[in-house]
Amino acid sequence: MHFLETYALVAAAKISKPFIQEEEIDLPKGPYITFHPSHSKGTARQYDYWDKVINNLKESNISQEIIQVGEVNDSKYEINTSYLGLTTYNSLAYLIKNADLHLGYDSLPVHLASHYNKKIVALYPHWVESSGPYFSEPKDIRILEPDFSTIKPCYSYNDPYRLLNTINPELIVSSVIELLNEI
Repeated sequence: MHFLETYALVAAAKISKPFIQEEEIDLPKGPYITFHPSHSKGTARQYDYWDKVINNLKESNISQEIIQVGEVNDSKYEINTSYLGLTTYNSLAYLIKNADLHLGYDSLPVHLASHYNKKIVALYPHWVESSGPYFSEPKDIRILEPDFSTIKPCYSYNDPYRLLNTINPELIVSSVIELLNEI
């Protein structure tokens, strides 16, 4: 049972799509994907190979522009356009609503993308089916997780093993390309 369903059961509430007040902002001119690679709390959601992913996506000649979202002090990647520090939750919702796909780690933007039925490629440091994108169709998401066969997941902000780094960058790129080809 998804944690949202558990909460609804305990609270005797009906599940429906949440309302998000969107704030219009200037959007890129053509098609784009949103990219949210940084997490300021601990190491569990930090992936050290985003540069390789971005370079491979650019070399694959995807037609979408890559738009980085996040906080003003996040690491900036060699992408087309940065919206770092330029969005509120409301304008981020508007930006993601108009994107073709969202790429990042388990975070608010992933769940916003799910709300808008967007294609999603997300890295989860500890995949628990009860915490994934609730509103998405399974065919529209690729949840990538580390291999837990030898080391079990760390359910904290800090992962001493940096398990997320065991996810192959080529797998991320191929997942993005596969979902974009369905548009």
